[in-house]
Amino acid sequence: MVLTGDFRLPAMLTLPLGTTEPTVLVLVHGSGPNDRDETIGPNKVFRDLAWGLAMRGIASLRYEKRTRKYRGKLDNTNLTPREETIDDAISATHLVARDSRFDGKHVVVAGHSWGVAWLR
Repeated sequence: MVLTGDFRLPAMLTLPLGTTEPTVLVLVHGSGPNDRDETIGPNKVFRDLAWGLAMRGIASLRYEKRTRKYRGKLDNTNLTPREETIDDAISATHLVARDSRFDGKHVVVAGHSWGVAWLR
């Protein structure tokens, strides 16, 4: 669970088998109310990335976007980038950095589309 203030976002941690303290990648969403798998039609982009990374010894964390989990409860017309994406990505990054299963020095954040905007 990724926690940012009162927002509780369901998350999925994918771990590689047989790897101790793997590098962990936090996946950050694009625009729109996306699920943790970044589902687009029949494609589950983040899920597929997570599985591929795990097969190569890299862990990953993906989570429901705030605008999906709290759809109907947020005023989406007035959300800032910080509220829509940045705060939750920071919370997710801190979550894995504090997790004893990982070396906090090997946390990577990657996003696409809107998810890249905050990395600049």
